[in-house]
Amino acid sequence: MSYCVNCGVELDSSAKICALCSTPVINPNIKTTEPAPVPYPDKYMIPPKVRRRYAAFLATMIMLIPNIVCVLVNLLVPRGGKWSIFVVASSALLWMMVFLPMLMKKTRPFILLTVDAVALCLYIYVFYAIYRQEGWFTGLVFPLIAGLYVIIAGMIKWLRKKRDWVKIAINVFLSIAVYSLYADFFISRFYEAERPLGVSLVIAASCIALIIFFKFVEKNKRFRAWLTRKFFV
Repeated sequence: MSYCVNCGVELDSSAKICALCSTPVINPNIKTTEPAPVPYPDKYMIPPKVRRRYAAFLATMIMLIPNIVCVLVNLLVPRGGKWSIFVVASSALLWMMVFLPMLMKKTRPFILLTVDAVALCLYIYVFYAIYRQEGWFTGLVFPLIAGLYVIIAGMIKWLRKKRDWVKIAINVFLSIAVYSLYADFFISRFYEAERPLGVSLVIAASCIALIIFFKFVEKNKRFRAWLTRKFFV
C-alpha cells in the first residue's frame, strides 16, 4: 500500500501521479519498463442503447427548431396560406417512424406499428381537412391503412416463433395477394370502376403461382436442399 509523499492520500498500485495533487509517484522497489494498467478507463464509454437515445434526442431538437421557425414565419406572413401545417405534419410523421423507436428502451413492435398507423392517418387527414374531397378519407384512405395494419400486425405475431424460410415466403405472398384484392376492392368502389378487381387479380394469380412453387419446395426435400446450397438460404 502506497501513499502520496505530498498530501498523504492512498494511491493505487498502478498510479503514475497522485489523483489529488498530481505529484509524480516514484517507487524505487519497482523496476519495470512495462506500463501498468490504469485504474480507470481513458475514454468515457456510453452503452449503444444509451448512445442511440442521445442521438434521437439531438435529432429531435434539430428538427424542432426549423419547425418553430416555419410556424412563426407563416404566422407573420399569412398571405402564403397555411403551408407550415404541411411542414409540421411531415416532420411529426418522420419523427414517429424513425426517431421514436430509437428513444424507446425496449422495442415493442405492436406499439410502434399502432403509433405509425395513427400518425399516417393523421398526416393524410391534414390534407383531407384542407382540400375536403368528399368521402376520400373514410371511403378510401382509412380502409387501406387499416387493412395494411391488420396484415402487418398478424405477420409480426406469426413471426414471434421461429419460422422456416419457405413458410415465411408462402405467408408473405399470401398476404400480398389478400391485400391486393382488398385494396383494389376499395379503390374500384371509390372511383366506381367498370371492371373491379382487374389489376389485383393479376397480382393475386402471380402470388398464387409462387405459393404453389414454394409448397413444392417445402415437400421436395432434395430440391429444397439444392436451393439451400445454391442460394445460401
